[in-house]
Amino acid sequence: MVDFKPIKNNYTILDTIGQGSYGIVYQAINTKINKLVALKLLKRKRRKGLGYIETLDEVEHEVKILKTLSSYPECSKYVVCFYDLFATKYEGIEYYAIEYEYIKGYDMQTLTNERKKFTSYESCLMVKQLLEGLVYMHSKNVVHRDIKPANIMFSDSRLVYIDFGISCFLTDCFGQVGTIRFMAPEIKANSVKYWKKADVYALGETIKYILSNNTEILDI
Repeated sequence: MVDFKPIKNNYTILDTIGQGSYGIVYQAINTKINKLVALKLLKRKRRKGLGYIETLDEVEHEVKILKTLSSYPECSKYVVCFYDLFATKYEGIEYYAIEYEYIKGYDMQTLTNERKKFTSYESCLMVKQLLEGLVYMHSKNVVHRDIKPANIMFSDSRLVYIDFGISCFLTDCFGQVGTIRFMAPEIKANSVKYWKKADVYALGETIKYILSNNTEILDI
């Protein structure tokens, strides 16, 4: 059972961070604690086939992943921190809301495309942090399944993994999901099981994207 909490009595919405068919992500202030946060509002029912299905199971799965990796007050420096889950109604639409740490900065896809080149020192630090973050996730038996530059935030020299909507625990990790460009060959070939090594491949492609400034490198 998810508690109901009205947006207007608890948050001040400042800006829209992202939007899609799933719902919307806002930058907001939690007025109860005067803290800047990110609010991900997911429509409580979404269309599937000829009808609608509840999204609660998917939301609770993502929250379970985040609680395993990074949940207030025990936040990880590698993974966006989870604060709260609640049901709400905003502008006439029913949502499930996930409250996260707000990360001020840019995703690595945007940053890479806007910059010509990273220095050798910057590159080494980024690779080190990304590898440490992946080792941390895998030590908790979590497979991200969608590692790519757009799902890594850069803030104050810190790299943070975000978007765990399709992540899974190693014991229950099946299906072909992710982003094709960063997908491991065995997943593209419709492998039944999604192993940690698929994340390693995706991170390798991500690092190649960042360090080559999104220039195609031919496979030899």
